[in-house]
Amino acid sequence: MKRKRQFLVAGGIRMSGGWSQQLLDGLGDTLTKEGEGELRVVNTDEVLELVQKPPVDIQCCGVVGFFYEKDRVWLEEVVSRRIPVVCMSAERPPAGVHWVHNDDETCGRWAAEHFLDQGLPNFAVLGMQSAFSRKRAEGFLQTIAEAAETRDDISPQVRVFDKCFKEPESELVAWLKSLPTPTGLYACNDFLGSLALRLCLRESRWVPEEVSIVGTDDDDFLCHAGGIPMSSVQPNWRKIGGRAAVILRVAGAEKEALEQRIHPVGLKMRQSSDFFAFVDADVVRALRFIRSTDLATLKVADIVEASKLSQRTLERRFQESVRHSIHDEIHRERLRRALELINGTDSDLDEIAQVCGFGPTEAFSKAFSERFGFSPADARREWQVTS
Repeated sequence: MKRKRQFLVAGGIRMSGGWSQQLLDGLGDTLTKEGEGELRVVNTDEVLELVQKPPVDIQCCGVVGFFYEKDRVWLEEVVSRRIPVVCMSAERPPAGVHWVHNDDETCGRWAAEHFLDQGLPNFAVLGMQSAFSRKRAEGFLQTIAEAAETRDDISPQVRVFDKCFKEPESELVAWLKSLPTPTGLYACNDFLGSLALRLCLRESRWVPEEVSIVGTDDDDFLCHAGGIPMSSVQPNWRKIGGRAAVILRVAGAEKEALEQRIHPVGLKMRQSSDFFAFVDADVVRALRFIRSTDLATLKVADIVEASKLSQRTLERRFQESVRHSIHDEIHRERLRRALELINGTDSDLDEIAQVCGFGPTEAFSKAFSERFGFSPADARREWQVTS
């Protein structure tokens, strides 16, 4: 009797909705659509039993999920049976377990850069006692600290509340009410961001004018559950699932364990952080014009014309508020838009370069690499697996 090939999905992955569905789609695109087998979502405590005593018509070909130190014993047992295991959590797994994980530090860094670009002078982090939360907070804190070394208009002191679920809600409310106005609040996941958003509104703290909020994971339900649509950093969960699937399919248990860190897609801005803290209203209008305009042919002269000011006046006021030139802001927006298109669409890189106003692909690749530390081709290379 031919046995059915099955891959076990465990460790807190829901059957549908939000980022879990994106992970499952990435896994399914590679494994089930290419005839490698079927996915079976199970509880973590079921895995070892299914590996040790599988149904007679089932062959367990791999295990994937979010695993932690408490799972070490049974993970080592599964690996000893020469069954490949892929961990997708922020914690480094035991020896022999493959590791595909989100670049959590970059999530925090991009949230910090967003608040800095919006002109916010004060910053706060809302987190919890977990590896992913600590890494995201570290990326945020480091970026603010680096900016504070060269700027005197921002506070180097970042307020941190990392005891969610360990302290009563009243402690969190008191902390939110103590934040100075305006503050950029980075929540290390969307659940915490949605919670902070609801509490701010309940306590009459204006969002985003008093507290701008950015979450992480871009969970569509949570980002729209707080009364105001919430901005969120977007990990590339589909790619993480796809890379995990490739490892299950080609690496096997006999190969040396592989590690792959996946960059996030970008930051999806919604109403909760759609606020410029700059005092100069003309500069704010110029920034909004840049963010909402076709970048293919955008020039400084177009922004000057829309502002009804002289170029010299607008350039001076822009530099005083934003601390870089109008041309630099256009360049930064082109790079932000390009990253979103690379990770979120199937558009050709040459087409993205033209749409974003970079002209020749070589110039685009150089500017992109200088900003993000990797080339557009590397960002687009969906299924490459390296050790």
